[in-house]
Formats: sequence, structure tokens, C-alpha cells
Amino acid sequence: MKRLIHSTVADVSRQLDVGVKAVEGIMDQRLAPAVDWTAFPALETLGIDEVALLKGQGHSVAVIWARDAQRQPHVLAVLPDRLQATVQAFLQTIPLPLKATVRRVCIDLWEGYAGAAAALPNAHIVVDRFHVAVHYREAVDEVRKAECRRLNAERPPERAVPTAELRPLLRREWRSLNPDQQGRRVELFELTPTLASAYVLRTLLTATFDHSPDRTTAQTRLQRWTEQVKASGLSCFDKFINTLHNWQDGILNYFDGWHTSGFVDGLNHKLKLLKRRCFGLDDPGELFRRLWLDIEGPRRWV
Repeated sequence: MKRLIHSTVADVSRQLDVGVKAVEGIMDQRLAPAVDWTAFPALETLGIDEVALLKGQGHSVAVIWARDAQRQPHVLAVLPDRLQATVQAFLQTIPLPLKATVRRVCIDLWEGYAGAAAALPNAHIVVDRFHVAVHYREAVDEVRKAECRRLNAERPPERAVPTAELRPLLRREWRSLNPDQQGRRVELFELTPTLASAYVLRTLLTATFDHSPDRTTAQTRLQRWTEQVKASGLSCFDKFINTLHNWQDGILNYFDGWHTSGFVDGLNHKLKLLKRRCFGLDDPGELFRRLWLDIEGPRRWV
């Protein structure tokens, strides 16, 4: 089993000079097809996310992770889809005493996951702040594209504003830019005050997530930010403000301990590496067993 950690059946078969079927037989004997709930005194934090196995729709699995009180990660399930009914059915299998120990469920802005988490009566939904950031950053990015189109419609081709090149320039913090890049950003903002205003509002919102010490302060600052957006006359944040309203509790729950799905993203990367290593592996049950081995194996056999 130790040799199979971060490896493949074919590689271990060659290393030990035994048949592939023999290695697979050992795996069948030693690796359970589903989570062993008796291994957990408590669960604390769950994370639910979707991972694409192949490009395109219909080739994704939902992965459910846990992080215990010692901040150790564990894989609980790999499900064939992310439908609310599928996720909720799995969460219902958690034994009642263990279910009562779940304090929070970290998710993205997918209503199906929020609905499924109703199976955990003591848990709060925590919307991952980085998924929230994607939405308000996209709003500013749309302003960048629109403003560059407007500017370029009035300019000859040789003086066109390089739309694509400006995207990374606007994403980075001011202090991380060199003097030339800072100058280019200032020039752009002089050309388009609309983009400058959107950028300032985006920066203020990021600062709220970075520096609010508690939920109450964050709620006050988010309300103030919403009022600033309305006063600015910008419409680019309208969709995000609706998201902020609809997901208010989940977003504000982030500020009760600053929990995120960061641990989920790191573990999802393990799944992607596993997929590359074991090309063609797409059975959810087998993915669970191999993930379990890669994560729990080093704690048991290394």
C-alpha cells in the first residue's frame, strides 16, 4: 500500500514484478469503497466543490471534504454529480452524533450545495470569499472591455488601447507594479474615469474582506459600499449587489472566523494530479479510494 501512494497500479506492478490483477486485489482488500465514519470523533468543517474530469458539461464530480479540529484534511466522498439531491443524500448518511459536530459548510455560490446543507442542522453556510471576489472582479473586467472598445472606436489602429494587456495590470495591487506600469495605469484612468471609479470600488470591497475584524463591522462596511456604488451611478455592480443581498448570511459568515474553501481548492488539485497520473480513471468510487490513499496513506504507512 505504501508504494501505491502517489503512484499507479501499473508502476507498482512493474516495481514488484507482480501482475496488475494482484495489485488490484490487494487494493480491494485494504481500501474501503466508502468513508469509515468511525474514524472521525468530529468533523468541524465541510467543503463541497465541483471538479471537472473532462472538458465540457456533464463530466464533473462533486467532492466532499472535511477539515477536523487539528486542521487535517480528509476526503469523505466523490459523488457522480453536483445535484442537490445527490449531495443531500450523502450528507444524510452521516451518523447523527457526527452530524451534530459539523459547524460550517464552505461552498461556492451554488444554490444546490446550500440546499443540501440543510441536512446538517447545526452547520452554517460559509460562502467562500474568493468565489465572491470572482463576481465583483468580473464586473470591473466588463467595464474594462467596454471602455477600451469605446476608446478604440475613436482612435486610429496604431494608437489603440491594448485591451488584453491591461487586464493583468488592473488585477495587481498598486505596490506590486513597477513605475512604468503605475504610469500606464494612471494614464488609463485619466482616459476613462468610469473605469477608475469601478476600480476604486473594487479595491474598497477587497479591503472590506481583508480587514474587517468581525461580522458586524463587515455588514456595516458592505452596506456603506453598496451606497457608494449607487451614488457613483455605475451599473456594473448591479448583478453583484443582488448576489450580495441573496447570499448575505453565507457571505457574512466568513467573518466569523475567516473560514474559506482554500483547503478544498488545495485538495481538488490532488484530484486533478491523480487524474493525470491515472489517465482514464473516472469512476467516482475508485477516485474516492485513490484520493483516500493519497491523503490518509502517508499518515498510516509512511
